[in-house]
Amino acid sequence: LPLSASCNLIDENVDGIIDNESGSVVYQNPSRLNCTAQGLPLSKNCNNIDDDVNGYIDDVNGWDFVNFDNKPQAGELNIGGSGIDHGTMVSGIAAGNANNGVGTAGVDWYTKILPVQAIDDDSYGNTFSVARAIRYAADMGADVINLSLGTSSADSYLLSAIEYAVDKNVVVVAAAGNTDCNCMIYPAAFDATISVGALGTSGTRASFSSYGTALDVMAPGVSITSSTATSGNFTSAYATGNGTS
Repeated sequence: LPLSASCNLIDENVDGIIDNESGSVVYQNPSRLNCTAQGLPLSKNCNNIDDDVNGYIDDVNGWDFVNFDNKPQAGELNIGGSGIDHGTMVSGIAAGNANNGVGTAGVDWYTKILPVQAIDDDSYGNTFSVARAIRYAADMGADVINLSLGTSSADSYLLSAIEYAVDKNVVVVAAAGNTDCNCMIYPAAFDATISVGALGTSGTRASFSSYGTALDVMAPGVSITSSTATSGNFTSAYATGNGTS
């Protein structure tokens, strides 16, 4: 078939259903092809079988809830997107390995990261994709879910997903926001989350950090050195005024 939105294996309208769209496109999702079509040896990463019967095919390394495939790698669709570095940066802060001659050391060298993409490479997402990502992480046994994202409006569907995770004894951490006002974003404003604001290098509130009565804790948020996924490489980079985690 000629390449089109009806057969490119991408969920363009982010409704959880692949290829129910129409129209011209320029890209086909390589992550949905099986091992043979990708020239890879047969494995659970690409055999197109839901081996653990959890509803997600080949999710050995996590899940992308934007494109609904098994490759949550940042920058897969837009290597220059504005949202490709932040998740990798936060992961490096939490769990970057030490004594390997690469980058920086994280807080806990033995922590395991479950990669889940809830917003796209251009920093766009919705409460549908984020809520499904939260439920998935909770079902897969995550102990902590980090949400360095947010919106100005409360959403009951998102809240129910967070409460679902909390009921499974998951700690859900969310960024207070970067709007420099008493106007915390959601989901940080929900009581079910641990909301985090940013400190500057002087130990006082960073100029960009949001705040409010729902704020639980402050943490360093300026001039933090961590990993980045730019150009597919893991290197040292500064995160300055780039959100809280």
